[in-house]
Amino acid sequence: MTGMAAALYTLTFDGGPAAGEQTVSFHAESTSTALEMATREAKGDWAKLSLDGRLLCKMKLVSETGVWLLETSNQSEGVQARSG
Repeated sequence: MTGMAAALYTLTFDGGPAAGEQTVSFHAESTSTALEMATREAKGDWAKLSLDGRLLCKMKLVSETGVWLLETSNQSEGVQARSG
């Protein structure tokens, strides 16, 4: 582990009809690591990832095989990420 402290990320997602919208907070060493964690933790077909209250990206599950479309808060085109 490096000398840098892990940042606090927040993941908001649809937990289903019974649970409704859910929020999970976690620490990660980098945004890349946070995205990996988010794709594993998110339930439903959409999620939002934030860092210190600032929206980093919106995520939409586009395939049952675990492919997510990412839209960053400063772009209009998505980037695909595959959970694994």
